[in-house]
Amino acid sequence: MIEPEKKQFYASLARAQLSSDELYLIFYNAIVDGLGKPNFLFLIKEFDILQNFDFDLVGSYEFHIEIYKREIENVIPEFD
Repeated sequence: MIEPEKKQFYASLARAQLSSDELYLIFYNAIVDGLGKPNFLFLIKEFDILQNFDFDLVGSYEFHIEIYKREIENVIPEFD
């Protein structure tokens, strides 16, 4: 119903409104099976939601970043 260019535009508006804390929660939600994974993880990839996320906030949990990168690379959504 919405043209792809407009979807990207609206996603960028929403992305600009997200705080660091919200991005942090989105990051962790995306890597948990049954919560954000796989559908929300796909949307994060599709619309680059974590574009402004400071991955340094994850700090000493580098393996979480590796999990995220591995999962987002091959994500397949369960919706049509």
